[in-house]
Amino acid sequence: MLNWLFVALLTVSMHAYGHSALSLNAPSDNLTLAATEWCPYVCKNEQKKGFVSDYITELFRHYGISVDVVVLPWSRAIFSARQGKYDGLLTAVHSEAPEFIFSSVATGSYQMCFFGKPGLEFNYNNRSALQGKILGVIHDYGYGAPIDSILEAPLDGETIYPITSSDALHQLIEMTKLGRIDLFIEDRMVVASMLREQPEKAQLTRYSCFKEIPFFTAISPQNTSGKAWQEFLTQALNSEFAKNLYHQAKSRYQ
Repeated sequence: MLNWLFVALLTVSMHAYGHSALSLNAPSDNLTLAATEWCPYVCKNEQKKGFVSDYITELFRHYGISVDVVVLPWSRAIFSARQGKYDGLLTAVHSEAPEFIFSSVATGSYQMCFFGKPGLEFNYNNRSALQGKILGVIHDYGYGAPIDSILEAPLDGETIYPITSSDALHQLIEMTKLGRIDLFIEDRMVVASMLREQPEKAQLTRYSCFKEIPFFTAISPQNTSGKAWQEFLTQALNSEFAKNLYHQAKSRYQ
């Protein structure tokens, strides 16, 4: 009995010490992050806010820090955080916000795939597969290699159709159904989530997919405590507690 009590007290003591140590490294007890609707990662739903929103909120709460997530169209989210209206971006890759301050540990990962109408003859082995195709994309999104470099400098015969919308995925799906674009690129979990919620949009085929890509929580270059937040994020995200919490949050949305 005494041994059990000692172990319990030691565990509580170690937990409290770790909690206070990391809390001391946090510049403040509140962080406001901009994001865009990217369900199931980030959702405009008060009951189910998305597994990354849940994950970061719960992780920071563990260290006594409250997190507010503001959902905006993506271009506005980047612009507003860049100007310092918000402390940073909940999810981002370096190509989307190169001047932001990124932690050295990823917040999570995503996987981009091509989607189009059933029966399309398409298989992405290299960029020649895009010849003669109209590809729909979301303006200011970071799709990862090799798509980002293709979007920056399309070749003759590659037609890129960028859209800026607060309801971008719905618009891309409708444009695909109407034949205005041949393909669009989106994360496989995002499309699967939408099709579960709106099965009437299910006339889509998933074609080639790329390797998973890490995404990060990025701090605004205007945030004077950016380096301190970077250090805090790196420590917090690298813990076993964080890794378990991420998988638990993700499993609730699958």
